[in-house]
Amino acid sequence: MNPITGYGKQSIDEDDIKAVIEVLTGQYLTQGPSVANFENELAKYLDCKHAIALSNGTTALHLAALALNLGKGDAVIVPGLTFAATANAVLYTGATPVFADIDNATWGLDVCSVKKAISLAKENELTVKAIFPVHFGGTPVNISELYSLAKTENIKIVEDACHALGAEYKLKESLNFSKVGSGDLADLSIFSFHPVKHITTGEGGAITTNDDKLAHKIQMLRTHGMTKDSDNFQNTELGFDPNSKKANIWYMEMHELGYNYRLSDIQAALGASQIKKAGKFLANRRKLAELYREELKSCDFLSMPQGDTHLTKNAYHLFPLAIEFEKIKQTRNEVMLKLKDKGIPTQVHYLPVYNHPFYQQNKSKWLSVDCARTDSIYKRELSIPMYQDLSQEQAQYVIHHINRLGR
Repeated sequence: MNPITGYGKQSIDEDDIKAVIEVLTGQYLTQGPSVANFENELAKYLDCKHAIALSNGTTALHLAALALNLGKGDAVIVPGLTFAATANAVLYTGATPVFADIDNATWGLDVCSVKKAISLAKENELTVKAIFPVHFGGTPVNISELYSLAKTENIKIVEDACHALGAEYKLKESLNFSKVGSGDLADLSIFSFHPVKHITTGEGGAITTNDDKLAHKIQMLRTHGMTKDSDNFQNTELGFDPNSKKANIWYMEMHELGYNYRLSDIQAALGASQIKKAGKFLANRRKLAELYREELKSCDFLSMPQGDTHLTKNAYHLFPLAIEFEKIKQTRNEVMLKLKDKGIPTQVHYLPVYNHPFYQQNKSKWLSVDCARTDSIYKRELSIPMYQDLSQEQAQYVIHHINRLGR
């Protein structure tokens, strides 16, 4: 059996290598046509109007927050069980993250807790502008109730879908499934293309939306807040030739305080090659998840988040377990070391954001309702290997040693 090289990893083939070499030997390494090509392929896959490629998922979160004009006095509801970047992006703008609890089925935002978080924000004289739900591990949140709440409260939904490329959901049984990121149920969606994700550009990310104004603002913010579009020039004296009245070909204007959050053509070429295989990659992950679910369901010392339902289809970026470590009389660290000795890498997702030292030392910058389920799941969470090239034999090996933990 080949070694298991990580809890997640990229899958690169000759087509990917060829695509990158073509850019490396071509004219443009950045700001060329490969980025637009990748954006078009991503938008086609997700069935959305706009896909804006960015340098990583964190910069995508940041620009989403800026596009909504978040600032001091505003609040955003976020889950505690997520990578710190979800909440950090809110802090970057001066707004206040308000942590809400998760539910036991999806490990995503619990709607009742979100309502409490909204009330808490209002009690602190903050204006709730957005909810940042996270599709943890690739499991879609309860979007139906969350969507209804957001519409009632006039709140934007920015879904952190960094785990969820290819996941699907729908509001009710009578409707068709929509891909997460299609723009049907969220105002903005965030993706990451880090090597452990479904597809990779090395580092990279994207925002998808069906909102033309938000897309335009994000496109400007990723490139220093500048535009070369003559239709948007504000200084006609400098922007246009006095004789021909045509736009000066060299001219550009800065309209916003933006950033250099661009994706290079090298990365975009890899992404465009990878997105063609996204369906195959996802199918492989789902087969592995089916095997894990079937073979681990009888373990009385662990549980798992829900799989597919009548309203959701899982993307399985991760395969997280909730293990009762006290029941098997081992600490999580002991279990991880034992599995590591057997050649099985594992990881923990995640230390609740509010427990990081920065957040503990800056309690005036955030709020939180009771997050008992978040704390409980964190204490038990362990992610086992899940990636598209993991073989059935390797998965069976993992299953064998997980089962043995209870003996």
